[in-house]
Amino acid sequence: MLWLALCLPRLPLDVFALAQPRPEPWAIIETVGNVDRVLACNPSAEAVGIAAGMKRSAAEVLAGNLLLSRRRPELEQAALEALATWAQQFTPTVSLQPPQALLLEIGGCLDYFHGLDALYQLVRDGLTSQGYAAQLGCAPTPLAALWLAQAGVDSACTEVDQLERVLAPLPVSLLPLPADRLQDLHLLGTRRLGQLWAL
Repeated sequence: MLWLALCLPRLPLDVFALAQPRPEPWAIIETVGNVDRVLACNPSAEAVGIAAGMKRSAAEVLAGNLLLSRRRPELEQAALEALATWAQQFTPTVSLQPPQALLLEIGGCLDYFHGLDALYQLVRDGLTSQGYAAQLGCAPTPLAALWLAQAGVDSACTEVDQLERVLAPLPVSLLPLPADRLQDLHLLGTRRLGQLWAL
């Protein structure tokens, strides 16, 4: 088996931007605890130093003309479902990975699309033409493909015996752990999956 993960890191913004693209700095916010934080932002906002995780107040200081929209999870879910339907042109095995990803089992369809590189290009071009910023990851297991996509590692890992080497440099923040557990790992100096495995 071979899995292709499509990670859409700016999906909270893309679901708005497709309907109303804007050149000025623009960010999507959500409330975390009692604080509004930036979830995603457009390149104009990134250019002035705004980044995901930043407090709303700090972002507003960096860009006086910053446009803000509150996150709409129902729009994101609808977009993921529509993309899953679109992705079935490549494989019948498509899995939603909310809130921002899809998994496609592509092992059986590579010959039809003339290899992995050609399929990558078709998927990337299709997502771009629909207005989505995407990161792709490919691995023999779905979780490894998802982690590679989330980390922005674009090269494919096609063999199981390569997984440990390919995944070792990835950040432990990819693990679905509570923030306090991730903080504990950081305090131990454990920043990469390889360091965690060595423990």
